[in-house]
Order: sequence, then C-alpha cells, then structure tokens
Amino acid sequence: MNKRLNFYCSTMLGIMLVIMMYTLYVTGEMFGRAWATTDIIYEAKEKVEKDKNYAKTAEYKQIMQHDKDVQMRGNMTNISLGVDLNSNPILVKNEKTGKQEKVWVTALDVVSAMPSMLQTTKNITFFGLIVLSVMMLVFSFKLISHFRNVENIFSLENLKLIKKLAYTTLAFYFLFWATTFVEVYYASKAFELQGRTIDYISSIDMPNGLFEVPLLFIIYEVFAIGVRMREENQLTV
Repeated sequence: MNKRLNFYCSTMLGIMLVIMMYTLYVTGEMFGRAWATTDIIYEAKEKVEKDKNYAKTAEYKQIMQHDKDVQMRGNMTNISLGVDLNSNPILVKNEKTGKQEKVWVTALDVVSAMPSMLQTTKNITFFGLIVLSVMMLVFSFKLISHFRNVENIFSLENLKLIKKLAYTTLAFYFLFWATTFVEVYYASKAFELQGRTIDYISSIDMPNGLFEVPLLFIIYEVFAIGVRMREENQLTV
C-alpha cells in the first residue's frame, strides 16, 4: 500500500478516535450536570414537604429559578443575524472592567415559540440525528480501516461503505436543515432585534452540507468507475 495513503489514513483514524473520546466526555459531563441538578431540585422539593417555610427562603427560590432557566434553555434556538455595517450596537457589562460597553451581536440563543407538538417532534429528531451521526462515524471508521488493510482500495466492499456513508450523510443534513429551519422560523416570530434581520442560511448551517454531500457522491462515482475497471481487468486476464 502507498505509504503516504497509509499515513493519512492512520492520522485520520487517530483524529476520529480523539473526536469520539471528546464527544463522549462532553456528553457524559452534560448528563452528569443535568443529573446533579435534578437531585438538587428533588431534595429542595422534599424539604418543602417537610418544612413549608423553606419555600420562602432565597435558596429555594434560586433553585426553582434555575430549574425554570434549564427548562427554558431546552427550548432555545441559535440564530445568526445578517451582516449589516450600519447595525446598532447593544450595551453589555464587561466583567473584566465592570463597565458598560458596546458590542455588535452576530448570533444569539433565543427562546423559540414552537408549539408543544413540534417541540416534542424536535426532541425525537434530536435522537435521530445522534443515531445518524454514530452511523456516519462507524461507516467512516470502517472505510478508512479498509484503506489501510488492503492493497487495492477499489473494492466492492469499500464502494458499498461509501454509498452508505453518502446516503446517511444526506439524510443527516436533510433532517438537520428541516428541523433547524422550523426552529428558526418560530424564533423569528417571537424575537426581533432592532435594525437586524435573521440570516436563515447561516442559522441552519447550510454551507457545510452543500459541499460535503455532493463531494461524497462524487467520490462514490469515482470509486464505482475504479471498481468496474478493476473487474474488467480481471476478466481480461
């Protein structure tokens, strides 16, 4: 096998492993914090049942407010604002200096006014995106492993893996774009910043998939040609 291709494949596998480990770490940490917060809220409610006066304390009110904020955070949508050199700044407090300073906002997390049914659908879709992401990672890992372990990469097995990867990636982006578009649409109905407009293209992160998906199908067609040429050569011999 070509040494450079072997090196590139090994490097890619290493990067993918690091990404997998980091993703698992971040996900575990997120669920860990959520679990800890749930325990704190549960304990606070138990205290209220035993002592009604505890509900009047600043500690209990702070815990309940945090619970509301967490639930609200789950309904947030990230929106990108259109680039406008004439847009007005907003004032925020600089924690380093303690002073109010002007900033120009390009992206925001805002509460989406999605109906409850669509919110439930969004949550289900989220798990679907996770499944598709795992499938993409598995197909990519298998494909690169095959590249390292065979002399001729133009095999029928590799071609099938590329096809699966291409269609899985297409399904992922289609589902992601559709869900995000609906989120951004309802966010635009509930939020507006003076002098700014919402940039739908940037908000749904469309540019990435527009290159990635066609590229995978181009690679698939190239490999299909390579497999056919290899089979023709074998028949000739």
